[in-house]
Amino acid sequence: MSEVLQQEPRVADRRPTGPLVMAGLVCGPIASMVDSNAVNVAVSEIGQELNAPLATVGWIVSAYLLGIGVCLPATAWLARRIGNRRLYMIALAAFALSSAACGLAPGIEALIALRAVQGSASAPLIPLALTLLFGGERERGARPPMVAGLLFFLAPALGPTIGGLLVAAGGWRLIFLINVPLVAFGLLGVSRLPADPPRTDADRGPLDLVGLVLLALGATAAIYGASLITSGTRWGWAPAVAGLALLGGYVLHARRTSHPALALGLLSTLGSRVAVLVSVVASIVLFAVMFLIPVFLLQEQGLSPVTAGLVLLPQGIAMGVCTGLGENLAAARGLRTTVACGMLLIAAVTGLLLLVTATTPPWLLAALLAGRGVALGLTLQPIIMGMMNGLTKEDMADGTTVFNVAQRVGGSLGIAGIAAFYEARAPHGDAFHETVLLLVVLSLAGLALTPILSRPTASSG
Repeated sequence: MSEVLQQEPRVADRRPTGPLVMAGLVCGPIASMVDSNAVNVAVSEIGQELNAPLATVGWIVSAYLLGIGVCLPATAWLARRIGNRRLYMIALAAFALSSAACGLAPGIEALIALRAVQGSASAPLIPLALTLLFGGERERGARPPMVAGLLFFLAPALGPTIGGLLVAAGGWRLIFLINVPLVAFGLLGVSRLPADPPRTDADRGPLDLVGLVLLALGATAAIYGASLITSGTRWGWAPAVAGLALLGGYVLHARRTSHPALALGLLSTLGSRVAVLVSVVASIVLFAVMFLIPVFLLQEQGLSPVTAGLVLLPQGIAMGVCTGLGENLAAARGLRTTVACGMLLIAAVTGLLLLVTATTPPWLLAALLAGRGVALGLTLQPIIMGMMNGLTKEDMADGTTVFNVAQRVGGSLGIAGIAAFYEARAPHGDAFHETVLLLVVLSLAGLALTPILSRPTASSG
């Protein structure tokens, strides 16, 4: 394999890096993440217009997550057979078409089915965009583009705000229809990338059907169970635990097969495994607050969903802006020191939320969240940079897929646990401040893991 790669012209390495190409690589993931969060604020209006009960309308969120869970694990295998650029363009086109169909759906049943298709199309977008952004002429150890940090951190924070504004401007259908011109622009940018190199016999290895089934069922069950728990359904722990068991079964299976569906090279060292774990902890602390704050603002302060989204916006902006600072500090002071400072700052600023009351001005809460954004920008981007720089070009698709599966499953289950804790404490005490205290403890646990961090040197084995 290495000899073949050395003899091939490095077509895929000579990638243009202009703003149009970069925008094309970012459009798809941002559209999918914004869409995922924006729909949450439109659930009530969708139910009213389509004459459907809230329990049924909730499936438009669950169907999207199920589509992601089924298709995400197959991303690396498909990329090897089809090529990163080609698969990314196919996924972009499918996401645009399914978004348009969602926006024109005549009834709730059609909308739920189309949301599953939309989720399936969105699944490869983030790992493939990372593969293409971190690939190219970059040498091992070089710094990735700061846009990767913006992609991960700013888009989810924008979702509720954009969703509220779109619903107010043109109704819930606009949330889906706006994706069409955005993704069309993305396709224009990605079309300027050189074609994928020719596929080799190694790329067309045998299909690990058992592995794909274990991954798809495991990720789907875990993510779906987590969404049920977050929405207050206690029996959601059953599919969540079953999903984790299936994913554990895949780990055992992958060690015994020569051509696993998803190579676990990113997890081959203790340092890389801890890096993934710390990134999951930081994501839980991030998104749990994004779940907690709107609940607090709506229930305790009586604010509108749009205002709640605006309060969250500075956190996302601060995270995106501070990714560059995180990269610089990691290069100057090292990964462990930078991430440790970030996790300590996360714990400290999250602790300040213990001072928030029903009379706290929204602008002050937004300022506190912006401080958390600075800390998270210092933490998550250096971890991603360290993990991806430790991968060879051949392992990049598998590495980004492993990272995304871990983030989706671990983050979803962690947030579900936080939501369940909040719901359990709500009738008995100060659920908001008790949950914030739990997040501080979780941040300190992540801090305790940082001495084990190191730059991974994983292989695909």
